[in-house]
Amino acid sequence: MAISTLPGDVRPANPMRRLLAALEPWYDWGTINTSRMDARTDAECTEGEVYWFDLQWFGLHLGFQIGRTPKRRG
Repeated sequence: MAISTLPGDVRPANPMRRLLAALEPWYDWGTINTSRMDARTDAECTEGEVYWFDLQWFGLHLGFQIGRTPKRRG
């Protein structure tokens, strides 16, 4: 036999809250280590710290990495 009513501690979903949650963008930021893109050997590969920012909203993704290119070894 199925129960046709919700227990007292369960509330039905509020459509307005679901709509506002869908409209709210997701974002994150921080610092990461990145390596040189033009390194041809492991000896030339150096790392440096850059700042990054990601934004996702309505299925679109936008990401930035801002920093200085690490110096080349050698």
